[in-house]
This record gives sequence, structure tokens and C-alpha cells, in this order.
Amino acid sequence: MMQKLRRRPVEVMLCYLAVYQLCFVLLERWQRPYHLVHCRLDAYIPFHQVWVVPYVLWFVWVPLTLLWFLKHSEGLFWRLFAAIALGNTVATGVFAVWPTIQLRRRTLYGSDVFTSLIRFIYTVDTPTNVCPSLHTSVSVAILLAVLASGMGKSGKLAHTVITVAICLSTVIIRQHSCVDVLWGAVLSLAMWYLVDAVMLRSHSPKRKKRLRLHRA
Repeated sequence: MMQKLRRRPVEVMLCYLAVYQLCFVLLERWQRPYHLVHCRLDAYIPFHQVWVVPYVLWFVWVPLTLLWFLKHSEGLFWRLFAAIALGNTVATGVFAVWPTIQLRRRTLYGSDVFTSLIRFIYTVDTPTNVCPSLHTSVSVAILLAVLASGMGKSGKLAHTVITVAICLSTVIIRQHSCVDVLWGAVLSLAMWYLVDAVMLRSHSPKRKKRLRLHRA
């Protein structure tokens, strides 16, 4: 079964995405008491509409990077996909048992393209189920995969800048609190190394030794 699934990576991703999106939509429509997420640092972060650009870039960057790994490093692709899928699943469970909300949004003025785009995002995306930040957790997972790959220094630097910009954008356009970003990063790190440990355990002793030498 696993061998058959490995031969159809795109179908596996699409199937997981469909199931995950269904669960997330149902959670968004489930009205119940929410826990307010905020911290003092939030008050010092200025709003700027231009930062919607890296926020929206995430929706293109994630699938393109996954496809790049699929083409250049199948092993890292499956490790990355597993970390993202597991992280999103854990986050969905957290949303179900500990629903959260952030109240950082303000009335938007102006008709420029950036403000209009943020206004659209506010309309289609509620300020609930925000901790941990999935924008952050997925971005950090991708960065960890990039840093573990054979990509050149310029590519790794570019992905690092993109990751930082996306994480900052979530708080600058007031989609998330700094608390959400922190826990998104923690979730991603935990899932990445959990998947690494499970995959390493499944290899033969010789393969384990080669992997450890490679990481050293």
C-alpha cells in the first residue's frame, strides 16, 4: 500500500488537502466560546498594507516548493509533506478542543490594491482558529527542508528571507498574534524532528549510519 501511495505523490497531496479543508471549514462554522489570544508585543507591531504581498505569496510558494522537492529529492519531499500534514492535523485537533480568536483587526480605509486585498482576506477568513498559525508552521517546515537539502547558498538565503517575511506578514496585516506565530514555529519544529525520528527508525542499520554521517 505504501509503495503504491509513493508512486502517486500529487494525488496523495490533493486527497489530504481535500480532507483537511473540509475539516477546517466545518470548524470555522462551529460557533462556540473562543479563547482570546494576544500579548503585549502585538500592540507595538504597526500595520502596513504592503505586507499582504508575502502573506499571499505563501499560497504560491508552498505548492511550488513541494513540487521542487518532488522533482529533486523524493526523500525530503515525503519528509516535508509528512511534517506539514501531521502539523496541520495536530493544529486542527487543537482548534477543535481549544478554539481561539484574535481581535487585532481594525476598520480598513483606502481603495488601493493592497488594502482591498486585505479587506477580501478579512471577508473570507474569520479571525478564529488562529493558534497555532498554519502560515508559520508550514513556512518553517519548508525552510527546514530547504536547509537540509543540497540547494545552493543563494537559494537557501532566498527561502529564509521569504519565510521570515511571511511570518512577519501574519502579524503586520493583523491576521495573527505573535503568540500564534511562536506556537506555529514550535509545532513545525516538533513535527519535523518527530517525522525525522520515525523515518530514521524505519531504515536499516547501514542506512541509519549513512544518514547520521550525512547530517554530521
